[in-house]
Amino acid sequence: MHKQKFPIRGTENLMRQMTDIHRPIDLNHKISELKRELRMREHLYPRWVASAKLKKEDADRRIAVLRTILTDYKDQIPKQNDLFEAENKKKTKAV
Repeated sequence: MHKQKFPIRGTENLMRQMTDIHRPIDLNHKISELKRELRMREHLYPRWVASAKLKKEDADRRIAVLRTILTDYKDQIPKQNDLFEAENKKKTKAV
């Protein structure tokens, strides 16, 4: 039996992302992860409530908290863009 060499072909980018855990996580990545988590909760929680693994009130609260966090992060995007533009203007004037 032939063993495949690591990394598996086509996984180089994934491996690079996995090993680069110490790089800063920007706002857009945070928002993407929150959206993914929210979709997962919206998909799973109704089943968990139906099977009595989770109370409906708790499920609703957890989803509401996540939506609030997502809204807060989305509200930061214009502020982040303004800061980025201000930094670019400073650099341009210095050159």
